[in-house]
Amino acid sequence: MQAVKNLENILLPDLNSEKIPPLPSKPEAYHVYLDPASNSLYIRPEKGLYAKLKNPITVAIAPPKPKVLGFEPSVDFVANLSVQVAEALSHKSPSLAKFILNHSATMNMAVGIKSPRTLETYAYWIMRYCKWSGLNPDELIMDAEKNDVGSRIHWFLAYLRSQGLRDGSIINAFKAIKCFYGSNFIDGVKMPLIFKKTLRRAPTYSDRPPTQEELLKMLSVADVREKAIITMLALGGFRPSTLVRLKYRHVQEDLERGIVPVHIHVEAAITKGHYGDYDTFIGAEAVEALKNYLDYRRAGDKYTPPEEIQPESPLIRNEYLAAKYIREGKIPPGITSDRLYDIVHKVYRQAGLIKGRKPGRYELRVHSLRKFFKTQLEAKG
Repeated sequence: MQAVKNLENILLPDLNSEKIPPLPSKPEAYHVYLDPASNSLYIRPEKGLYAKLKNPITVAIAPPKPKVLGFEPSVDFVANLSVQVAEALSHKSPSLAKFILNHSATMNMAVGIKSPRTLETYAYWIMRYCKWSGLNPDELIMDAEKNDVGSRIHWFLAYLRSQGLRDGSIINAFKAIKCFYGSNFIDGVKMPLIFKKTLRRAPTYSDRPPTQEELLKMLSVADVREKAIITMLALGGFRPSTLVRLKYRHVQEDLERGIVPVHIHVEAAITKGHYGDYDTFIGAEAVEALKNYLDYRRAGDKYTPPEEIQPESPLIRNEYLAAKYIREGKIPPGITSDRLYDIVHKVYRQAGLIKGRKPGRYELRVHSLRKFFKTQLEAKG
């Protein structure tokens, strides 16, 4: 199967090409096709994050190299991998999804990356590296098989520094490049000595947990959903990416039996990196806020009909789309991690805890609520 050189809105000449049987977890969102004439695979996203696409495009898939994988990838293997890439990137960064799918070298890298956010970050830096060098990922690997890549990496990092990027960003860029080359069996990639000695690995920003008084200020200005989010993060210790994936079934048993604290078992599949299951609890304040939010959803308002909370209903729903889904008899979708960041940031501002604009990161951010959880545990031994 040959990779297509460019990836600009590639349309299948014959949409009757053989369709691979449903493989992904979201078969209605991504369809993979095999063109019998060229034996090439294509992926066609039929659905965005929440709605069906009006003008879906078909993207060519470059399979990973057998010499890198250690085996000849089957059609099913490549189809599943392409769906994982599409699910991770297409709704947030379509250009990065196309970039990864269109080159064997980047598909080789995607095989070993579990976290969607890590894949997004690495894809971004590899795309910038390619644009700077004037070579696509496959050409970079072919060049690296003949020539040392140290000089190229040195000058790229120097270019990033000249653009005023922070040390942490330059280090992340190098990590992405090292992973890219390592995934394609280009060994010996090291941080150039001058950067190894001068880049600061410690962050140039500081964040802190909110005080109890600041947390009370936030809750005093938050609405019913925002109170549930803030208390769950501060008292349950969840990562934002995990909280937005929680379903009603995670709290259903203890909540309906009136048990406090509520025990929550978090599966590896919804944790960062999928490293393992863990258990946590939410105390009385978070339980009360969550109950109030769920009661609000069950009651409905003048904009949104009453919702029948089901085991697979998201714990924090997307309010913008809730009315549409409820009227159609469907379970409303949950919010995204990015939307959760926006919500918490807005509450910080409303509470007067952050003002104006600041270069870099604020000392109070979403992760600060998780740090509050940590400090409370440490204070209690």
